[in-house]
Amino acid sequence: MFNGSGLPGPLYGGCAGKKEDAFTLRVKPGKTYMLRLINAALNDELFFAVANHTLTVVDVDVLYVKPFAVDSLLIASGQTSNMFLTAKSSFPGARYYMLARPYAITRPGTFDNSTVAGVLEYEEHDLASPTSDKNRLPTFTPTLPQINDTTAVSNYTASSAFG
Repeated sequence: MFNGSGLPGPLYGGCAGKKEDAFTLRVKPGKTYMLRLINAALNDELFFAVANHTLTVVDVDVLYVKPFAVDSLLIASGQTSNMFLTAKSSFPGARYYMLARPYAITRPGTFDNSTVAGVLEYEEHDLASPTSDKNRLPTFTPTLPQINDTTAVSNYTASSAFG
């Protein structure tokens, strides 16, 4: 669910509140991070993406897979997935939303279909520079598949990891 400004709402980091209350992942330019995504939702499959970053999936439900790169992924209820995220090589002067929202082919509105957001933020080496005020940095939002996008789900499951 997005508000009029295009920013995710009303949930940040899984709890109602302000953007400042969202989970923030701080990364260093050029470093690679392993993320473990766990879908703790009871009945919802979820799309997940990080704005302007590619994720390389290496594990699905504790089974190593041939690594494959995605802009967004699907994770089933109770499923885990490990992926690598490589930070940009230099400080990008921006913040990036990490978003998750349900996938469903049932009639929308029969469940909570909110988008949950966290923030990916780069550490800056020169704290005296004008961009060190993180509230002034532009924030980018990823494009997630539509809530009922069966083509996105088919493409993801047909990827090299499952084929």
